[in-house]
Amino acid sequence: MRKAHDEQRGCSLITPDRQLARRVASELGRWDIHVDDSAGKPLADTEQGIFFRLVGEVCAPAARAHDIVALLGHSLMADELVAGTDSRSLAKTLEIALFRQVPGGHHLRGLAARISQARTLAQDRFSHPLVKNIAPEQWDSLSALAAQFEQIMTPLLDLSDAGDSSPLASLLNVHISVAETLSAGTGGVSDRLWTGEAGNALSETLRGLLDHAAAAPAMP
Repeated sequence: MRKAHDEQRGCSLITPDRQLARRVASELGRWDIHVDDSAGKPLADTEQGIFFRLVGEVCAPAARAHDIVALLGHSLMADELVAGTDSRSLAKTLEIALFRQVPGGHHLRGLAARISQARTLAQDRFSHPLVKNIAPEQWDSLSALAAQFEQIMTPLLDLSDAGDSSPLASLLNVHISVAETLSAGTGGVSDRLWTGEAGNALSETLRGLLDHAAAAPAMP
């Protein structure tokens, strides 16, 4: 296929093996050759699918630091969760400030308090040079972002932390509401979460789940 591309000839790969098709597309991408995959991407691999999954994963008891950073830095995350702050650019700063020096800093509950703790630890003479280079205004922005982020995620965190089983419909509706709020930010517009082929597919999938949620068992 690469040879055909270099010779400006068309060619096709016909296979029922989706894993093989994705591997071929990935290999061709190394040479900046972009192919038209007529079968499309699985919903879980689209921007919308990844964003929606991360929203749920960061609320889990076993949440991982890099998932929180990935969610805050995701292209569908609002530019501003807090007015005057750039949520996505602060994602990397959060990783440096918190997850590299504060034990247990990977869980969302109490995130704002641990930012304050991290700011105090940054004054230590043995703290990491990258942490020492975080400017006071960046610390202020991180604190504001962490407080707002935790507040937005609280309804989903509460369901995740609850010992009692929750109806599937409740989990889905809260998950959808939180995802829309994160995507909308201060602008209040969450349409981009549902636009395009992937957005339509996510919307249809969730609508189907909600239509049958009443018959589903409670989720632990």
